[in-house]
Amino acid sequence: MKRTGTNTRPTKNPFSRKYTYTECESNRDSDAVNSAEAGKNKAKKPAKKRTKKDANSDEKTHSSSEFKTERGPYDIKKPAENWESYEPEAEVNKDTMGDTPIAFTATCLFGDMRLATEAIFGAGSTVHTVRHPLPRLHDAARRVAMSPTKMKETGAAACVISLDTEYVGRDDGTNDLVSVQMTIAHCSGKLVQVLVKPTTRPKFGGLVDWAYMLLGIEGRVVDCVIVLAHFWAAEWSILDDRIDLSRFVTDVRRTPVTIGPGIMVKTFDTDRNPRIFRVLMRDTMLLSPAGAGSLSAWGDILGFEKLKLSSEEISNMDILARDNFEKFAAYAMRDTEVCLLAYSEVQSWCDTMCHVEGFRIGLTLGATSVNLFTALAGGRSAVSESVGKVKTSFVDERGRKKTRYLPGESRVSGDPLASEAFHGGFNQARYAGHLQAPAGWRVYDVDLAGAYASAMAAIPAINFAKLPTSTTDLDQIMGLYRTGCLVVAHVGFSFPKQILDPCLPVSTSRGLQYPLSGTSYCSGPELALAVKLGASVVVHKAEAWSTLKGKFMYVDYLSGMMKERGKHAKKSLKNTMFKEMVNSLYGKVAQGINKRNVTNFSAFGGVTKEELGESQVTLPIAAATITGIIRAGLFEMNQAFMDAGCRVITTTTDGSMILAPVGSDFNAIVHGTDAFHTLSEARKRLGISDADVVLEVKAEGAACDSRRTRSNAIYNDEGQTIHVAQGGIKIEVPPDLSPADKKAFIGQRLLELDLDTEVRHAEQRSLVSAKKISHGKAVDVVTVNTIKRIHNDYDYKRRLTDTGWSVPWLTLADVEKAQEAADGLHKLDKRASFQAVELAIRGIRVTDIQAEYARAVRRAVARGHGGWHTLDVEHPAFTMTKQQKQADKTRSLIILPRNRYTVAYVTACAEMLTTDPANVTRLVDSIMEPDTVVSPDALAPVAASVVVVRGKQRSCKAVRHATAPLTMPQRGRGRGRGRKGVCAEPPLQAAF
Repeated sequence: MKRTGTNTRPTKNPFSRKYTYTECESNRDSDAVNSAEAGKNKAKKPAKKRTKKDANSDEKTHSSSEFKTERGPYDIKKPAENWESYEPEAEVNKDTMGDTPIAFTATCLFGDMRLATEAIFGAGSTVHTVRHPLPRLHDAARRVAMSPTKMKETGAAACVISLDTEYVGRDDGTNDLVSVQMTIAHCSGKLVQVLVKPTTRPKFGGLVDWAYMLLGIEGRVVDCVIVLAHFWAAEWSILDDRIDLSRFVTDVRRTPVTIGPGIMVKTFDTDRNPRIFRVLMRDTMLLSPAGAGSLSAWGDILGFEKLKLSSEEISNMDILARDNFEKFAAYAMRDTEVCLLAYSEVQSWCDTMCHVEGFRIGLTLGATSVNLFTALAGGRSAVSESVGKVKTSFVDERGRKKTRYLPGESRVSGDPLASEAFHGGFNQARYAGHLQAPAGWRVYDVDLAGAYASAMAAIPAINFAKLPTSTTDLDQIMGLYRTGCLVVAHVGFSFPKQILDPCLPVSTSRGLQYPLSGTSYCSGPELALAVKLGASVVVHKAEAWSTLKGKFMYVDYLSGMMKERGKHAKKSLKNTMFKEMVNSLYGKVAQGINKRNVTNFSAFGGVTKEELGESQVTLPIAAATITGIIRAGLFEMNQAFMDAGCRVITTTTDGSMILAPVGSDFNAIVHGTDAFHTLSEARKRLGISDADVVLEVKAEGAACDSRRTRSNAIYNDEGQTIHVAQGGIKIEVPPDLSPADKKAFIGQRLLELDLDTEVRHAEQRSLVSAKKISHGKAVDVVTVNTIKRIHNDYDYKRRLTDTGWSVPWLTLADVEKAQEAADGLHKLDKRASFQAVELAIRGIRVTDIQAEYARAVRRAVARGHGGWHTLDVEHPAFTMTKQQKQADKTRSLIILPRNRYTVAYVTACAEMLTTDPANVTRLVDSIMEPDTVVSPDALAPVAASVVVVRGKQRSCKAVRHATAPLTMPQRGRGRGRGRKGVCAEPPLQAAF
């Protein structure tokens, strides 16, 4: 028998509760939260099926006193779909003072928070608050709370929580949570900063609920809350309920955030009053302009420098928190402050455009750009019609009639071919090696000024009332192109062999390839240039889209953004934001055309992938033409440079690296091209004052390295790196270096990599993705080390010659064969050098290059082929055992590729047998391919070409006499930092 009063069961913590989550449904009354009309709208909905009318039939919630009286204690789980039925007791998120500014004040802790804190963060947790938050944080919080630009689903947020965590990694691949810090601002004027040292991992809903208790807000709550973080994946991973939460978030650029109306967090206070929070997870990393992806960069922009710790302190945050808590707390809280200030600044920038009806901040800068473009265009319906969509009625699965804008007949007909013709940027290295500019010449990095904005301004409005004209007649399609139609085509092509830059793209898994012949999906500008270059073209299918003369699709928006940008100082945040609005719109126009999988955690627990869908402004024909204008423009301008006697070293997306005389006027050189005319006219439409400055010089140096696509460097006269592109190779840079020193550091590391004779296996650090955590393949976001092959080898998109310059491959099969040969060498940890690949593509086994050359001579000697015979000399090509000689007699001859390396080796062997030049030639020709590949780039340019220097024309003949020969040393161990060392191989002289 149990005696009275002997129950030793511990007292239940009244704050221990289960937090439940429900994904907010956007097809319901999205303004139910934070809207005074929510109750009215809900009341108008028809009642659900009822068996009888009782006293509770008209109640809005299950928490009313009448309901509790009749049903007894509340112990029923409310269905998820009933969240909209809760109505605030009073208006939420309204400025009761009219235009009077809200005075933010720090909130004192109310009552006993100990039990609530232990319920959320575990027994023994400690809480530290900031007594006097910075006035700047008050202003930032006020800007967010008083923002005139409201989110579509929720209006303005009632509360903003800037969240950050500190943790330390362990050897078992997990993290130990050290602290959770938050800067919390409520629209009522309350602001509090708090740092918690927890003993257990908190739940997401518990953080939000506890933050409201900390603010002193008790009882019934119906609020929208924004929870900010910078790189949400790190904060999400430390939550105790992250797997449950993953059902409601989506992976956007490797960080989990909510899309649409967010997540509803439901709980009840000790009096069973419902507390409902619509929570939006926002990541300031997604709202960061180019160059400001880190909190440190944001701190520099905001003039609010992020505190710095040593790498040792960062790796041992728990020890720092124990030994120097003040320093730890200042560092930890600063991250939440910078995050709040960054979001506030973006929100403030959006407020400058609040006069545009319907504009609101987006999840990313790209989404914000689309929102602004849509608002300026007159709304969603106007934009939908401008991209060829029509209003379509349909019945959903519940039998409800709805309308949606879907692609019209012209897009249904024309989108498939236009999507195939959409490709990325033109990236190609025409030279591989080190290049030292001779006296009077320099290496220039020349870019198209505002390339994508200019190309977008060249896109006319499309007449979607007409179906695209389909044809296989080349003359007809080119006639339609010249009349202003937008053209895409599927063609077979063959360029003359003397063409060094065939311009029709062939899409592969390794990017765009440009062989002399093949089949291509291309745009109108590329097709027109191919015909101009003399290509033989067979049209399999081509379509021409009618346009509206005198009207342009994106000019109004782009010109407005550029005008606003000009009002602010360069490199200022607002100037950068307007620039991002211009650049990011193109990405949205092309979104979803090329299928790309993204992880949607809300789909089946995150175990499946889904395709990235189209944006509101996606238009395949426009995207294909925009990129086609830039690619064709680069090809045409590169040809103009070469005709003028310059040398194009490499081209990347929107610019080229060029070797040219000092003072060359690049805009004057390309002035007569169609590309210059197209882009110049587009810039005039945008209201740009210097519209004729289509090209701008980004860097100028005395020498350069060109390794492969997106891997190059430019050096000044002292040999220091002034421009560098790493080509995907990750190099850890000391954090305390200046930008110039960082370039020099990376450049030096790449030079050291050049000298490796074998492929290097190096550890590269990366973070575990949120997707792996949601799939159960990892526990926390931790740094992992992976072993990768690192090298600077050429990518063989073009055929290298022994001068380092390249020529186009004949067919796509040739490209793939060379690239597969390079891959095979890399798998054997061998560098894919020019000599090795030349052997590998011919099926010659490559163990050691010199050994393969010797083997070819030895087999000829063994068989007496072409006059080869044994001579008693000490040389690997003639030294063989009796067994080797017998075996070589039965094996097939090895015919070596003809280049300066093989010719030099075989000639040296032949001269050991004879001194007669004719006999030497005969011996060499007997085991050598008849022809060698020569790049015209390595020869002197034609005398008729002209270089424009400082506005004057000078013939290339005069330039050649006025300058020293161009020296192009090949790769070797003797190159120093300034490239003045002795090469391992004799340099090749090419007179300019």
